[in-house]
Amino acid sequence: MTNENLQLLANFRSEVSPPDEATAQRISRLATTERNSFAPRMPHPPFRLPQLARRRRLIALSAGAAAALSVTGLLVALTLSGAAPESAYAAARKAVAATSAGALDSGTMTLTSTGPISRSSTSMVTTVRWNGDDLAIESGGDGQVLPGFAQLLLVGGSVYLQRPDGSWLHYASEADLEPPLYGGAVRTARSLAAGSGAAQIIASAYDLKRAVQPDGSTVYRGTISPSHPAEAAPENDTANQFMLPVFGPGGAFEMIVGSDGLVTQMSETASPPLAAAWSIEYSLLGSTSRITPPATYAEGTPGDLPTPPQQVPTDTAP
Repeated sequence: MTNENLQLLANFRSEVSPPDEATAQRISRLATTERNSFAPRMPHPPFRLPQLARRRRLIALSAGAAAALSVTGLLVALTLSGAAPESAYAAARKAVAATSAGALDSGTMTLTSTGPISRSSTSMVTTVRWNGDDLAIESGGDGQVLPGFAQLLLVGGSVYLQRPDGSWLHYASEADLEPPLYGGAVRTARSLAAGSGAAQIIASAYDLKRAVQPDGSTVYRGTISPSHPAEAAPENDTANQFMLPVFGPGGAFEMIVGSDGLVTQMSETASPPLAAAWSIEYSLLGSTSRITPPATYAEGTPGDLPTPPQQVPTDTAP
């Protein structure tokens, strides 16, 4: 307090008359003997403080539980809002389905096989075209999918076979195709166009992995187990012989899907020392031209179809 304030207080007290004797005694008595009677009554610490501490702990626990529930709710919301990552197999099957006849009205597949495919052939090139329900199979290379014929057309339920000289034979339905090898080729071509054949190949691959490329395409890689039944029928089952070979030691599988989600290539390479491979190239998806019957043809008979080659029993010595 400054000197000026002290002087002001002294001047004020000098101007106030001192209290009389009775008033002074009453003030002294109130200030001493009854001082605690006017003090506010505080709760007894031993009873109130533990309750207050317990209440504070409950508040802290409630806040922690609320925070935990909030985090849990957030995780659940994130789990429900974001689907689990799609597996490589599911994504590969989706791409095959998008490239198949079930999704596209037309398309072309070129099947190429190289290496020791069988005892009598080292290469095979087969083109399968579809447009709606119509189908065309064109055989090339020294391994013939259509022995004795260069091309097979399935148009409106009727079958047309083209001889090497360019002439055509007509058969009323697939049931008239004998030997069963031709019917097997039609069924196989249909399964490839429909995507079921490619889906079986994917199912036969194990440890399938996918990798997105800088251009937006996706590459799927895996290994096909040896002689998987989904990849090909037994060698002596000509009725259901697959157009693609089976590699005894198994092979490395690869499928490429473009940025548009459509398959562009599918292939398998045999394990060394076997130098063999097959591939399927997809093209003209959605823009393959109509398949039309030939302008001229002759009615085919069973005698016009060659006799299927005899299979050598595997348990008979040559």
